[in-house]
Amino acid sequence: MIIHDAICEKILVSLRGVLAHRLSRQGLSQHRISSLLHVSQPMVNKLLKKPMEEYLRQLHEVGLEREVVEYYVEILCSLAFRAPRDRFELASYQVVNTLALKAVCSKYKEIFTSCSEGLPVDPDVEYYRVALLRITSIEGLHRVIPEVGSNLVYAPRPPASVYEIIGLTGRITRTLNGVAVTGEPMYGGSRHLSRLLLTVSTLNPAKRVGFNTRYEEVYVEALRDLGLKLAVSGPHEDVEGFWKRVEMAAREKPDAIADLGGKGLEPVVYIFTTDFNELERILVSLVKRNP
Repeated sequence: MIIHDAICEKILVSLRGVLAHRLSRQGLSQHRISSLLHVSQPMVNKLLKKPMEEYLRQLHEVGLEREVVEYYVEILCSLAFRAPRDRFELASYQVVNTLALKAVCSKYKEIFTSCSEGLPVDPDVEYYRVALLRITSIEGLHRVIPEVGSNLVYAPRPPASVYEIIGLTGRITRTLNGVAVTGEPMYGGSRHLSRLLLTVSTLNPAKRVGFNTRYEEVYVEALRDLGLKLAVSGPHEDVEGFWKRVEMAAREKPDAIADLGGKGLEPVVYIFTTDFNELERILVSLVKRNP
């Protein structure tokens, strides 16, 4: 824990610097930034005087790649503008500790378990963790996972943006022995699937959970046999076309969208449910169709 705490402190200082720059560029006043970061306004001014590249270099020195840092910073910046203060603060704790674990455990893998204890938790994220374990424990689940991997997203309340939807920062993938989960649950953790859930739930607020599976005719048939309303989208010429057609499909208020894919897009089935229990029942049915 001493190593973890020390790296947490180093990361916190540099992360504040990156956040101060990003929030300032997006129009936030130094007074507002100081309140969010729990530092004085003169300290914010001091943070802004040092180039952001210097903070990114310092984070790289402790083992954090620029892409990883920028990914989490973008989530925090979005929460700063759109989410309640307590949501931003919980996410900040989570980000600092997640980055510290990544840095520490790249060198000291044997202490991974001990350094992950005692972190502040969000009850909605913890609820998601329990559901994720249930879903990924379904026997044979690997059969329905697409090549690009799956993700599980959850909106504790009707979302106004993707940053109010919890998802994995990584994904669920197939392995020789079943499935593997990478990444951490976080608000805005899955941009693609979270955006899909946001699109669907805007028109049908009862939909709070999303998951994606392989596209197979046998799965489409199984979903219809379960009495689910299915919409079809694609094939697509590009990503912009994908979103236009998905938005059209969402107007049908479907329980699932069978997407035919296109250039650079694997065909997949997106499933949307009111809760995790319903999703679990659907996935068990799909697994049984492909023994």
